Amino acid sequence: MPATPEADRDMQNAVHGSPPVPGLLIDCWRDFRGLAWHWHLLALSILVAALAGSAMPILFSAAPTIDEATYESAFAAVAAGRSPYGTPGYFYPPAFAFAGARAGEALGVSGARLLLRGLNVVGAALTCWLAAAWWWSPSSSVRARVTERLLVALVLMLVSPCVGAGLASGNFSLVVSSWINLALHAAHAWPVVSGVLLGASLITKPLAAIVLPIFAGAATARRDGRKVAPATVLVAAAICFAGLLLLPYFRQLLEVRLHSGTFGGTISLLRVAWLLGVDLHQGLLLILIAPFAFVAGRRWAADRVALIALALAMVMFTSPATWPYTATVFFPVPVMAVSVVRARLALRGGASQGARSPLLDQALVGALAVSVLFLNGGAFDRLPAGVQLTLLLAQVAAPVWLAGYVLRSAGSWESGAVRESVPDRLSP
Repeated sequence: MPATPEADRDMQNAVHGSPPVPGLLIDCWRDFRGLAWHWHLLALSILVAALAGSAMPILFSAAPTIDEATYESAFAAVAAGRSPYGTPGYFYPPAFAFAGARAGEALGVSGARLLLRGLNVVGAALTCWLAAAWWWSPSSSVRARVTERLLVALVLMLVSPCVGAGLASGNFSLVVSSWINLALHAAHAWPVVSGVLLGASLITKPLAAIVLPIFAGAATARRDGRKVAPATVLVAAAICFAGLLLLPYFRQLLEVRLHSGTFGGTISLLRVAWLLGVDLHQGLLLILIAPFAFVAGRRWAADRVALIALALAMVMFTSPATWPYTATVFFPVPVMAVSVVRARLALRGGASQGARSPLLDQALVGALAVSVLFLNGGAFDRLPAGVQLTLLLAQVAAPVWLAGYVLRSAGSWESGAVRESVPDRLSP
């Protein structure tokens, strides 16, 4: 819907905190959603072009990457009527192999490979643009706010090695990360669309399986106002049922077990358990955490900000193997945290959240955001087990701390105590 001058003025007032609004980060989202479609199309076009240009040798290489070779072997097995789980390293649901086999039949092996690479580029651009939605800017100019968000998205996409690692390996995670983020951002406004996106992600790469109980908890919470609709959970569950139980090889999927050699270069609770001498199945880990996810969704996922921060943090530490490219799914939360810190610093000694100084928060948030954006579990693979364990726990805790900071800070902003001093200090 095109933005009118009146709507734009109202949006500017909301960003500066003049009228009573739910919270600072919600203002950022409203400002983002209030942009005319041509701003979104322009930004996404620039992001796709920038990423495609920087990754041209990878995108048009005739040789498959390491993950593409695994995928293509599994796709070929399904096309020949065999199980994809005879392929070493194929840990994905059968639906992904069936879809890849059909794509290969329609486009040829090289065409399907190029399609996957193109989808990864678009998925990375979408995730980075959604993350930039949470960038807070006091500017009254729409063009200036869009430019700031575009620069943030470019930094996430081109400076952080996470996206480049995904393209270099050819892993489907960049696409799945975009579907997960779109599902979370759409959950309150478009429940059926959100359910379709979450379901599609789960039957191709179940990175966000923990989001289902979070959605279920949020949908059953007793609270006023808009919340996650039960339709989201039902649609996602129906797609999972159709994509997992109704296709062949589901039993073989249940028998897939990650081994210790899979964890090198990753950050995960499974790797922590393995270092402690506990042989934990990835499915059992999810079953153990699911009740806590339901309770957390019911208690804390009160709005879009809380839902996204909570869900993405739990995705990060419940993923069986979090590679650098997996961290792209978490990009919105560091941007949220940095936006809160920037707004606190802009108060210049006004009301603040908590006892810590804004400068200390800036240092903590900055350090933890960098640790997530430059996540690399392979950096300490050869260190002693005790050192590995300590560094792993710190790396697993970083997304949790950032999400907790966002949840606490969002609550303070919504209380109105801080926001009363914002208009005079942040008005242009």
